[in-house]
Amino acid sequence: MTAMNFVQQALLAGIAATVALDLWQLLVQQVFRVPATNWAMVGRWFSHLPRRTVRHQAIGEAEPVQFETATGWIAHYLVGLGYAVVYLILVGPLLGTGPSLATAFGFGVISVVMPWFFMQPCVGLGVMARKAPKPGVVRAHSFSSHVAFGVGLYVPALICILDSLTGEAPGTETIRYGQRVDVLSLPAADIMTSAEGLAWVGPRGFGYDLDFITLHPESS
Repeated sequence: MTAMNFVQQALLAGIAATVALDLWQLLVQQVFRVPATNWAMVGRWFSHLPRRTVRHQAIGEAEPVQFETATGWIAHYLVGLGYAVVYLILVGPLLGTGPSLATAFGFGVISVVMPWFFMQPCVGLGVMARKAPKPGVVRAHSFSSHVAFGVGLYVPALICILDSLTGEAPGTETIRYGQRVDVLSLPAADIMTSAEGLAWVGPRGFGYDLDFITLHPESS
């Protein structure tokens, strides 16, 4: 894999995974009334770093900062890209396995150590949100969000675009209007397309009045 291809794959995986996390939090907010992460507070935390303030007694009581909401969302997606880079290095040069649902899921589970043991203490919630009014809810929210992120890392690996003439995968910097390509869709794991799985990740799980239609009837 060339450096450019690695960058493209990291961008796709990082954005897809972060969007998956955001969609999951939106679903949880709608179904369980658990608020999504307030990225303005994350932006406030990042904005206070140049002032050499890493730990806060309560980030909500810290001095508000201009553009903290925008800063929080930008930081959110940049951190997601950073996670994707780490994941692809792990499954590529280090393990040599390539992306898979199992490794992506496992990475998502492991990545929850960052909010539990770093971010939450830094914003005043304590280790594993032990100071929060409902610590168990915050822990479960963080855990499930990072699992959704991990699954999202695998999504770009399910769709491949190949040049129709050469069979090579074109990069985003070379693909152009009018180029003849073949789009390959790889089947997801059985658990994702089961009735239970579709209840969470299918169209209806996100509020769309649509039925899931598989492109791989032979694998279902």
